[in-house]
Amino acid sequence: MPCQSRLKVTRHARILEYPVYRALTHLAIDGIVFIEDLVGPSRGVSLRTALTGVRYLTLNQLTVCAFTFRDARVLDIFFQSIRSMSKLKRITLGHFALPDPNHPPRLPACLANSPIPIKALNIHHTHGEALSFLFECFEPENLLLESCWFIRHLPDCDELTLSRIQTFDKFFNVLLGWDGRKLTIDSCPFLDEMFVKRLRGVMIDAEKAVWPGVNIFFHGYGYEVWRRIEEFQDLRWRLEMQ
Repeated sequence: MPCQSRLKVTRHARILEYPVYRALTHLAIDGIVFIEDLVGPSRGVSLRTALTGVRYLTLNQLTVCAFTFRDARVLDIFFQSIRSMSKLKRITLGHFALPDPNHPPRLPACLANSPIPIKALNIHHTHGEALSFLFECFEPENLLLESCWFIRHLPDCDELTLSRIQTFDKFFNVLLGWDGRKLTIDSCPFLDEMFVKRLRGVMIDAEKAVWPGVNIFFHGYGYEVWRRIEEFQDLRWRLEMQ
């Protein structure tokens, strides 16, 4: 197998030119550097060329970029550069934020007709309207949310992984309404004994399983919660077998 090429670029460790002479498959870069180099005259060409071979892109510290997204042109360039990455399999976005959460911007022009299809979308430390905005921008097959708050809805996807998600209002119904093939809940504080009891209660009242046909996996829970999970799984299995 050919060697994979990896590159990490931060605000404190920038480069003069991106390696266009070899296949760059993994790129981790601070969001503000990504934007400045895209729109700047000196590194824009080499960065865009390098992106054509990238399969795994990680954009870190995107909160710093919020002020730049006030400019609709910059927002469009940001998402257009991602859309143009034909080999991209997974994108990871950390700390994405909008300039004004109370007044989300319109979708970028490049996404007017359709969102960006992506095999895997990983989102970390992104909340509320900023998270909802990203759901409008991407169409993932597999979605991972880690340390995200105020999840108001979930997009259609085959696989959903929730990690370290806190408790907040209305998330019970949001999660209950999700439909896919595989659900993984890993070390999420929202999944306590009461939450699992509510899930079980929904099935008892409706006399049918929640998430029928979905493979569900739980990780990172202690004895008391795990006991409730086993009761939930047992009832769910029996209802599916009816």
